[in-house]
Parts: sequence; C-alpha cells; structure tokens
Amino acid sequence: MQVIFIKDVQGVAKCDEVRNVKDGWAANLLLPRGLAVPATPQHLAARASRVAAAASRGVKTQAKAAGWLKQLKGKSITVSARASAQKTLYAAVGAAALAKAINEQLGVPVEPDHVTVHEHLKTLGEHQIKVNIGGASCAVSVIIKPA
Repeated sequence: MQVIFIKDVQGVAKCDEVRNVKDGWAANLLLPRGLAVPATPQHLAARASRVAAAASRGVKTQAKAAGWLKQLKGKSITVSARASAQKTLYAAVGAAALAKAINEQLGVPVEPDHVTVHEHLKTLGEHQIKVNIGGASCAVSVIIKPA
C-alpha cells in the first residue's frame, strides 16, 4: 500500500514522504496512530502544495540566514559566569546561555540548537563557538568574564 507519512517515523520515513509499505503495517499501525494517510489523489495534491510552500519558505529562510551569518562573522559576545579563584567555572556555559547572549548583544535570532560548542566552556577567557543557521555556519568568539 502506498502511504504519505504525516509525521516522522525514525528509520522509516520523514514527514511528507511517499512510501510503499505492507498492507498490514499500514492498516494496523500507521493509519490508526495518525502517522500516515493513504496516497489518494486528494492527499497527493495536498502534499504537493505543502512541499511547494516549504520550498519557497526555505529560499526566504536561506536568504535571512545568510544575512544573519554576515552579521555574526568576526563578532564576539561576552558572558558572565561564577568562577573560582583558579579561573574555572562552577557550571559550564551551555548553548542556551550562548544563544541568549547572541540574541541580546548582537540582535540575531539564534536558537540553542544552532550553537555548536566543541568543548565544554568551563574556564574564564576567550573561546570559539560555531553558529549553524540554514546549512551555513560561522565562528563567533565568546569571552567569559567572572560574575
């Protein structure tokens, strides 16, 4: 049976993918749980319009992302954290705090899942992080100062 997945099913298909699956699996699992719908002409037409709309949104998003990355390139942010006398932090600075600092200090809307930290930021001083937006990335310098 041919179905259109309306939710991601790990290891099987992503949302809006059309796949052939066994009739029993579709009838007993996918359709009752709302994970897929039968691939009727009406559902295929609705899927085509969703995919086209997502593609146009993707182009706009990529243009915005390129502008945001241009704003971030070569910039640095400052984060305050509690530290010991040996210049080690009591708690590591995480992606959520870094995203918040980028939003506040540089005015770029960054989510925590856009921030990549290669090592735990547990010391005072300057560190490098990577910001990934829309498939592109740039490096941002993070200066951690004692609170």
